[in-house]
Amino acid sequence: MKWPWNRPNPLAGKDFMQLVPMTAVACHVAEDGGVTVLPPRFASGLTARLLQPRLPEQRRNIRVVLDRRGAAIWQQIDGQRPVHELVKLFEEAFPEDKDDAVDRVCRWLGGVYKHGFIKFHGVET
Repeated sequence: MKWPWNRPNPLAGKDFMQLVPMTAVACHVAEDGGVTVLPPRFASGLTARLLQPRLPEQRRNIRVVLDRRGAAIWQQIDGQRPVHELVKLFEEAFPEDKDDAVDRVCRWLGGVYKHGFIKFHGVET
């Protein structure tokens, strides 16, 4: 019997720097460059099918406000650029973080992937 918490990692064995991320949820980009990610309040199961459509418009999504660095990465995710290009763009935008840019971008992408905000081309979840 396979337990849900024993699922294999879909990213295992893949070269993370070559993966191409794409957004999986809606977002709002403000004029000042701030980004608010809008994942659905209920994304799967019975609540998603029955309750989500009945919620008032202003309550259907959770609002996740990204910081300056997260917003810069989010705006570069277009479904075309691999992770290594996102790292280069991050280094150009934030030269003070150049030393740990790879770690910072990869951890950030891993976190938003874990929460379902992004997907990777060719990776089945």
